[in-house]
Amino acid sequence: MNCGNIHLHLDLIAGLPGEGVEDFFASLRRTFTLQSHHLQLELVKVLPGSPLRSQAHELGLSYDPAPPYSVLRTPDLSWQDLEKLRGIGRLLDTINNSNRFKHFLTASEQAFRDPVDLFDRLQSWWQEQGLFAKPLQLTALFEAVFEFAGLFAARLSLREALARDFALAGRVVPGKAPAFFNCELTQDEQQQVKRRVKQELDLLPSGGKLQHFAAVFETLTAENRRSLVLYLYYSRSGSSLRTKEIFLQPPVS
Repeated sequence: MNCGNIHLHLDLIAGLPGEGVEDFFASLRRTFTLQSHHLQLELVKVLPGSPLRSQAHELGLSYDPAPPYSVLRTPDLSWQDLEKLRGIGRLLDTINNSNRFKHFLTASEQAFRDPVDLFDRLQSWWQEQGLFAKPLQLTALFEAVFEFAGLFAARLSLREALARDFALAGRVVPGKAPAFFNCELTQDEQQQVKRRVKQELDLLPSGGKLQHFAAVFETLTAENRRSLVLYLYYSRSGSSLRTKEIFLQPPVS
């Protein structure tokens, strides 16, 4: 795994007999320490013909009689508990497994006790907002996470981490950037952007297209020094969009 050539996919099953919410959270914490590329959380299935199905009454398990036969209640987990865990599983897939929130997840290490604390809180807020019932496109998804991040003391670092993730996930259109971007560049910063874009255009292969977007950040350096970041979007017919993140030095005063 350290060589980077092994993709680690882990599955965690919730709703097993004798396991309560805190027991499951302990398992989830241990699983997070393995730093997998993909972490899937599913409710246990009480399948016809399985030993668990034949022991369901004895174990006090209630389950859906129709496919996929998911557990509905156990002596240790209420229906509400299982819905919470199901919601965490959905958010793990959307936030953790999508690889679109890498910087946000790193920044959250300072804002929350651990990843379980983050996803537990996010699930509760997501449920309160009724977002599980809404199909969210990319921008709406990021804006929802941004609204959630605004509830915490580290909201600036979380906001800026989200901004970086969004800029790397797809092209940001100048003038239409979401609210988590600070696009108020000084004249000197605007000149820096123009110079660097011109350099990149001079190197652009024939048939290629270059678009750009720039924003300023306050929390990307240890000194919390104002930083100017340029995003370059390279496109070419028949090829996928390629994104480049460039940290431009601030003007010398």
